[in-house]
Amino acid sequence: MKVVHSSHVSVMHRHTVEGTDVVVFREPTITFVGARDELGRIRGAKAGAHSVVFDHQRRTAQHGTHLDPAIIIDAQGHSFLQVFLCDADPEESFTKVGVVLDDGSVVALDTVRHRTTADDGIDTEVSRTDGVWRVEVEGRSVTPIWQHSSYGVERETLGPIVSGRGRVAVPALFSDRLGLCLTTEDLFGGIEHKHLFHGEAGHPSGRWLYSGGNLHMPRARKMPAYRSLVLDLTGDGRPSADVVMGFDEVQAYCHPMHEDAARLAYGRYGVPLDVVTVSESEEDEPDLLLVDARQMWRPTVRPVSLLLFADQNEPDWADRLQASMALFARLPEEVPVLEAAWFGETGIVPEPGNRHYGVGFSQSSADFPRGMIDLTKRVRLPDRIQCGTCEYDGRCMDLLATPWARPAQPGPEGCGVKNALDHLVDGRS
Repeated sequence: MKVVHSSHVSVMHRHTVEGTDVVVFREPTITFVGARDELGRIRGAKAGAHSVVFDHQRRTAQHGTHLDPAIIIDAQGHSFLQVFLCDADPEESFTKVGVVLDDGSVVALDTVRHRTTADDGIDTEVSRTDGVWRVEVEGRSVTPIWQHSSYGVERETLGPIVSGRGRVAVPALFSDRLGLCLTTEDLFGGIEHKHLFHGEAGHPSGRWLYSGGNLHMPRARKMPAYRSLVLDLTGDGRPSADVVMGFDEVQAYCHPMHEDAARLAYGRYGVPLDVVTVSESEEDEPDLLLVDARQMWRPTVRPVSLLLFADQNEPDWADRLQASMALFARLPEEVPVLEAAWFGETGIVPEPGNRHYGVGFSQSSADFPRGMIDLTKRVRLPDRIQCGTCEYDGRCMDLLATPWARPAQPGPEGCGVKNALDHLVDGRS
């Protein structure tokens, strides 16, 4: 295995309803070069004072303050795993890198210094015309890499190389997050422009949800300009077809017998539509198998959901959450689980005064004013209730819908959410 140390410039564009925020990062990069199975053994790396933890199942790198995609790629006859050393001085020198392997052993590897010599600049501009998103690109040789995620796993899709001037259409990938990385030919450093359309790497979904007659917001500090919608058609009744208007893509969930009707009803407005079939029976051959973790079930490799569109205000919510986490901790890694990203550690706090969905697009039918009062007490007065001494330190925020339902809140008998997280931690230890 070889380690290459270089520098990197990233121009970050975050597109929100308030406009585009642009931030320029200049950071060192560490790139591991070796056989794919060799790179897959890396669990952590330390360069100087900077440490990174890799999760190859989720394909993320944990920097302590945030997650980045960390995907092993193949190029020019080799395999590569690259990590940015966030907040480090781009001119800082690293002669050695400590590497933690999957067996717990630690090795120190000498670095090879790589300096970018080519002056490969990139110019990009994003526009939305007649409901269509486009990225105008100018550069000598620019590779578009679409970064997206589903089932808690980060993914990348390469687009055609742009030489000179070109236009890249934003695809409807129906994913929990969507970003575009436009990068120069330099494998180890160089320049990239990133455009973040919705969601965050390693986090639960950055999409909107329409379910039960309500529109639920994604967890985000600012609402994304690119509007991706999850449409719940699994319950009784059908929302008006015009609910899809104003969205850039729609992913509808319904029973297999209603697939054709869903396509006909919600695909007529020209908004890109993806239909996911859901059933509790494998005999229906659904795209997504809905599993009640409190009942006996033999795992398969079919994608599953444990809490899809569940109501957190139901009396048995805490029991179902505990059973779901206990089952999730035992499932083979190759089984795709819709809730996987929610079961990780992220920490986006919901903004008061709005409806947000929780784990597995679950929601709360609780009375809104009462729920907001309970939310305020829980967030602002943690020293007066059980939350003040909880070792999970607000991790429940990712799991719970707002307004917070009574069954999801701590009471005299303890906290069902904390008990569920205990099941998850114990099952993985």
